[in-house]
Amino acid sequence: HKDSVGGGDAMIRKLSDRVFAELKGCPAFRRVRMHGDLYLHAVESSRSDRASKDFDPSIQQLALAIDEATDELPSMMEKVPTRWLKVLDQMQARGASEQYLSLDEAQAISAECGLPHTGLTLLRETRALLQFLHSLGALLWFDTPELRSLVIVDLQWLVDAVGCLVRKHTGVHFDPKFESSARRHHLEEEWSTFVDTARATPLLLEKVVWAEPRFAPRWKQLTEVVIHA
Repeated sequence: HKDSVGGGDAMIRKLSDRVFAELKGCPAFRRVRMHGDLYLHAVESSRSDRASKDFDPSIQQLALAIDEATDELPSMMEKVPTRWLKVLDQMQARGASEQYLSLDEAQAISAECGLPHTGLTLLRETRALLQFLHSLGALLWFDTPELRSLVIVDLQWLVDAVGCLVRKHTGVHFDPKFESSARRHHLEEEWSTFVDTARATPLLLEKVVWAEPRFAPRWKQLTEVVIHA
């Protein structure tokens, strides 16, 4: 945020140069969409109101750049069956109140939306649909024996779950609930090892890291998701 960084244009230029220095070796960086001659978009959210005399167009410019980059994605050129889009709408609606669906529930939604197309079985087309939506980032589904039955429609649920695992459990990020849970289950040593080395035992994942009611029923599959993601 430009409005929270001192130094004006000179600092923004310095940050841009640092971004280039740090990321120039990454393959994906070759496709970066520049903002003029800068390698970043410095936005000023406090001045994004067009009606204001102090209007700063930085956020609109960023939105335009994202829109243009999205239009160039190969997936934007693909023709998608209308019924698939109906399935996506239904799954996203379910995602507002549910974190995940079973494969059977996904098939039921597909059937409600008119699948399968001629020549396909319901299961085969549903799996193809899930793979496609997964590739777009609209949901998460892995076609493996351990994860095939889990269709994650609320991606924030997964972000929160991974955040319990991939985080620094000290300093400002310290959350006493994890340490308390470790003590309650006599897993202090395992917890200390996890904090120091990022190595967790299955028991620690079950009883401490993913002990919350929203994660606990699926802790084993969450482990597999982290492995496959």
